[in-house]
Amino acid sequence: MKKLVAVTFSFSFATLVWFGCSSTTSGGGSSGTSGTSGTSGTSGTSGTSGTSGTSGTSGTSGSSGDAASDAKKEAEAPSGPFIDLTYGTCPDLTGCPSDPKGRWDVSGGCVSDKVFDQAKSACPTITISNVKFQARGYVDADAVTITRATETKVSAKFVVPSGCKAAVGGSCATIAGAIQSIGKIDKATCTDNAGGGCDCDIEDLNVESSSNTYTVSGSTLTTPAQTFEMCVAGSKVQYQETTGGTKQPYVVEMTKK
Repeated sequence: MKKLVAVTFSFSFATLVWFGCSSTTSGGGSSGTSGTSGTSGTSGTSGTSGTSGTSGTSGTSGSSGDAASDAKKEAEAPSGPFIDLTYGTCPDLTGCPSDPKGRWDVSGGCVSDKVFDQAKSACPTITISNVKFQARGYVDADAVTITRATETKVSAKFVVPSGCKAAVGGSCATIAGAIQSIGKIDKATCTDNAGGGCDCDIEDLNVESSSNTYTVSGSTLTTPAQTFEMCVAGSKVQYQETTGGTKQPYVVEMTKK
């Protein structure tokens, strides 16, 4: 059952909204070069009284490092209503050469039911229903930096059959605890049902804020940790994460502010 819970939530809800890499970047100046040491004085010549050697010249001081070109942008907290994302069918995105610069707010998108394929493979008789994905927030891109602040919510109902329940000792409380601890889910409530299995309700809220450098080549946008296929059309942009060559089962839409 631990495998079931782990793979059920292997999809990262944080990355559902653009540039889910949580690390931040900040520019730092380069260090100054060290000064050159002075040359040693020459020794005096011998004689009745030797002449004193000349003193060495003092070293030049190192130059100071360059200041960071741009300070990291501070992300504003997301506001406004959560936007529903369609769950079920979600075709892969066909990208187009795009310029992502500007301020973009979450306005829609879709999540494929394939997001739970591994869970269904681990426990084929599990039933997943009442799935709801919602998101809000924005991405602000200048020529070199992406700043992001997003919140993503998910809720769903799992009916875990008696066979999977028995695999972890027959306790719905154990299943609920595993969902929360292994799946990193805020809330999971599981109760016994008439069929000997468990009815589980889950809820999760993920809050992310980050700033990263990025590059664009045609329809591909790359941050230090992720890649995305994207297409800008008028005031709308759609994108799909493709990190490692794997297309994630979601497409997110944003509208230019």
